[in-house]
Amino acid sequence: MKFLKTVIMALLDKVKPVSAPEVQSFTVEEIEFLLIKMRTADYKGSEFETFFNIYVKLTKELEILKK
Repeated sequence: MKFLKTVIMALLDKVKPVSAPEVQSFTVEEIEFLLIKMRTADYKGSEFETFFNIYVKLTKELEILKK
């Protein structure tokens, strides 16, 4: 049993951890693309409130990036 634990620990030491990709912000072009697509979509009921909130946030972010 101790041998098995030693082997497992040795293998774990050799495995490189997978790092998560770095999170990047949206570019101006990406935000403009999303806003255009969001305007042309159909929303029903409560979806419209969610759409509006996201649209406002993206628009503000776009204004900040364009400065």
